[in-house]
Amino acid sequence: MKKIATAALLIFTAVLAGCGNTQPAASVEAHTAAEITASSDSAGAEPLEKYVITCNELAAKVMDSCTAELPPRMEVTDEVMISDVLGYDTELTSDHSINIQLVSADLFELTLFRAPDENGEAVLKMLNERKDYLRQQAAFYPAQVEAAEATVVSHTDDIYYLICHKDAADIQKTLITQIKYN
Repeated sequence: MKKIATAALLIFTAVLAGCGNTQPAASVEAHTAAEITASSDSAGAEPLEKYVITCNELAAKVMDSCTAELPPRMEVTDEVMISDVLGYDTELTSDHSINIQLVSADLFELTLFRAPDENGEAVLKMLNERKDYLRQQAAFYPAQVEAAEATVVSHTDDIYYLICHKDAADIQKTLITQIKYN
């Protein structure tokens, strides 16, 4: 019985050895390494696209990291309010983010537009018209007048912006830093 068990074990081991890969292990590893190198070379041939931060992401980063005390605010997404109330033509832009005060006693606005060069002048004109409105018609209380008078309109690269806040210059510095490093 012991001889039969030993013979069965030897046959079983031989069958298992015969079912395995007939190539030596070193060539299997070399072949696999060559495939990995070839596939990584072909993948590396295509340059990776640079991530472009959205205006909403940029606005959130600015509002989260600036040192100015910002009033309660909301993002404006309604196209009728954007065009008819705020006077913005988003057709000139490829991306936008508009944030305004939540309570009318405050006066705050952070508007960011990403626009192609050919629309840059029109976007700046639109932002300057909004700035004039804020200064001449929207500001009544002393804090509102201070915010309106400090309003900044400018652009960095393809980001055009309006910042209405008493500390607009400080918020602008934060925005420019976020644009440069994101």
